[in-house]
Amino acid sequence: MKSRRGSSNEIKELFNYNEMKEEKMNLRINRRLFIFLLATILAFVGWWYTYFANFINSFTYVGGIFLSFFILFVLLLVFRNARDKLKYISILTIITGVLLCYELGLLKYESTTYTASFHASPIELDENSGIHLMVVRTVEILILEDEESIRNNYEQQQLIDLYRLDNEDRYISKNLEIFGYLGFFKDEFEQMGENVTEYLGSEPHMLAEFLNREDLAGDSAGLGLALTSLIEQQEVINNKEIAVTGALSGNGDVLPIGMVKEKMIIAEEQALPYIIIPIGNAKEAAATKEEYQLSIEVFSVPHIDDAIKIIGELNKF
Repeated sequence: MKSRRGSSNEIKELFNYNEMKEEKMNLRINRRLFIFLLATILAFVGWWYTYFANFINSFTYVGGIFLSFFILFVLLLVFRNARDKLKYISILTIITGVLLCYELGLLKYESTTYTASFHASPIELDENSGIHLMVVRTVEILILEDEESIRNNYEQQQLIDLYRLDNEDRYISKNLEIFGYLGFFKDEFEQMGENVTEYLGSEPHMLAEFLNREDLAGDSAGLGLALTSLIEQQEVINNKEIAVTGALSGNGDVLPIGMVKEKMIIAEEQALPYIIIPIGNAKEAAATKEEYQLSIEVFSVPHIDDAIKIIGELNKF
């Protein structure tokens, strides 16, 4: 007969063996989970890279994230009673779900293939100011891919140029829409009005009417609005016809804007002899003037005070 002590040791050894076996099994499962979680993260990075490199479209990118979310959700159900494994899967599932919701908005922009720029008449808010705010009409082209056919379709509508959109453009547009909706920043058009008011110290009477226009967007009229107001108040004297474009900060800095090429071409066609632009657009303006053989005289300024000095110099002649 075996002693009680011997039996006790055997039971203890059996218990230790079972415990070690369970630990090894858990280690294998945890290892597999870790490999799967790492593979999921690498898949995210891979999809993100291939999307930005324009190898896949928004549907494939968002679809890949959705597939990961679905697999993780299934794993949640499978391991719902295993607490030690559940927390890792739960965290990644939540992160994937949030990412899916965030990226879902890309589908809205997938059909936009080009942005087209068209001629638009300059705006002179005060007929006696001589300050012409340069505007460009833009249209989003949907689905169409062939640039030549698009140009032919819009030839009679005074098309200036076409800009091919890539996935980075779509991603930026989606982010701007989301951040704006969440209140992280104001609409450019609205911010422009606040900057002009801050610089002038009071809201010019023409500003509210201008900001209520639904056919305008962006902040490139800021410099022109401020100059028009100063001329209207007779703080600046101007008898010349001058095209003006540029965003304006609250302290009077003139900030870069888009579509300088279009605005210079329109100003030239409107027989405006001068155009004032932000210094940040000077290089683009010089290239445009040379490429299109424009005769318009370009002045690039870093601050509104420099624009005022230029207007003063021009009115000496």
